[in-house]
Order: sequence, then C-alpha cells, then structure tokens
Amino acid sequence: YTATGSALEVNQIGNSTFQPDFVWVKNRTQASGQMINDAITGPQKFLRADNTNAQTTEAQGLVSFDADGFSVGTNGDFNYGTDSFVGWQWLAGNGTASNGNGSIASTVTANQTAGFSVISYTGNATGGATIGHGLSQAPEMVITKSLDNGTGRNWAVFHVVPGPTKYGELDNTNIFNAGSTRWNNTAPSSTVVTLGSQQTTNDSGAAMIAFCWHSVEGFSKFGSYTGNGSANGPFIHTGFRPAWVLIKRADSGVEDWQLQDSTRNSYNVIDDAIYANSSAAEVTNNSAFYTDFLSNG
Repeated sequence: YTATGSALEVNQIGNSTFQPDFVWVKNRTQASGQMINDAITGPQKFLRADNTNAQTTEAQGLVSFDADGFSVGTNGDFNYGTDSFVGWQWLAGNGTASNGNGSIASTVTANQTAGFSVISYTGNATGGATIGHGLSQAPEMVITKSLDNGTGRNWAVFHVVPGPTKYGELDNTNIFNAGSTRWNNTAPSSTVVTLGSQQTTNDSGAAMIAFCWHSVEGFSKFGSYTGNGSANGPFIHTGFRPAWVLIKRADSGVEDWQLQDSTRNSYNVIDDAIYANSSAAEVTNNSAFYTDFLSNG
C-alpha cells in the first residue's frame, strides 16, 4: 500500500477478504521497523521483529483490525509520507478462547483449517512447562517473544527441521544454535508447546506471545533444503504456488532472514527481498535473490 501520512484504511484485494488476527507491516522505501501486531494483545500495540524491545503502545500505529484488512494512523513506521509499504496478514480465530491443555493456562485464537494460532500466556521460567496451542496437530514453526521485557529477550524460533534441541532468533542473523533452555529438547505435540526455562520463551512473570504454524496440504509448507551455491539453484517442492516465502540459513555463516512474496513481485523472476531481522529498506532488482515461484514450489 502507499502511505498518505494521514489516517488510512488498508483494504485487502483479491478473491476474498477477512479480518486479520496477525499483521506484519514494513516500509519498503526506507529504513523502518518490522512492525508486528496481533489481535489478542489488541490494536495500538506492536512488537518489532528486528529488535528485542518490549511491546510498545502507539495510538497512531495500527489502530484497528478491520473486516477487510486493517487501518493505520499517522505513525511513520506504518504510514510515512507517500512511501511504499507491505502488510502481510494472517487469519486466526477472530475471537479468543481459554486453553487449559498446558501446565500454563493460555488464551488462544486458532484457525485449525489454516494451521495457524496465536497464544498469550504468562511465563514461569520452569523448564518443561507447556502451553496449549489450539491447533489440530503439532506446530512445525513456533515464534515467541516476551511482551513485558526487552533487553536480552530475543525472539525465539522453533522449526521442525533443526528440531527442539536448537533455536533460531528472528531479530538477528545467528544460525540455529544448540540449547535446551528454549524448548526443553521437546517437540510440540498435537495439543501443547513445551517451553524451557529461558527468558525468550518463558520469561518469569512476564506476558508472552507465541505464533504457531503447521503445514496444510495445498496451502502452507515448512521444511528445509540444501543449497548448491549455483545460479541454477535447487527446486523446493511445496505442492502449490507460494505467496509468501521465508528463508534462513540454519547451519553456519551469518545470513539474514529473507522474505519474498508474490504481491511485491507478481511474476517471475522474484528479485525483491526484505530482511525480517533488519530495519533496512527493501532490496530490489537484485540477482542475488533470483527466485521462481512455480505451480508446485
């Protein structure tokens, strides 16, 4: 969408509309925050994927989740001048429910059809504590953040391929490091996510948020591939044409979390990228990011 600097409705386009429960906004034109809002904690509150800050209240940020998108105020991270922005949106449950499946009571909004849920809970710093996720099968990707505290509270990422003995951090370029204090060396089950004792997943007495996904045939896919260092790179089978792709080198080196989508680049070759861990402007027309979105991967 194109900013106006004044109150703005960002309406969805395409074949269907929905009221989002999770919105991720980024200024494409210049350096600005990776702004994340969720419907459980409510509008006018945001986290930044590119840093460790606690959740911030901003009356002129994302001001409402609408039936066909969202509305923003005059805050520059959401609506600066006439800059170009992108807003990625997910539908969860459009309503919350208490979940007692875990040892920590949670509040959940879940979309079992799409394999996505948002979880709110209070950390207790106890390794092996669990939270209910509200989905019909085990999440393959979980991202958590302390809402109350910033310093030292990175974003923690579980991914099904590195597994529960390793963790990623969305806000930096680190590889997936070994460690038991994030996920207690325990993979999510069909009902709960297991937490370690570390602050990034289970901050003592702090309000926490978790975003959970699992693959849905024909809709979403979580997996891994091995690079070949060639301009003619590997094919990754998904079974559908992707709309949104997040890639991270997992084993070595210092590499960004790379985001591409089929709206900023509506046809191949896809050559624009945003780094989820960085406030930098969008990188455009760059052959280093050449990707083809195909009918099956």
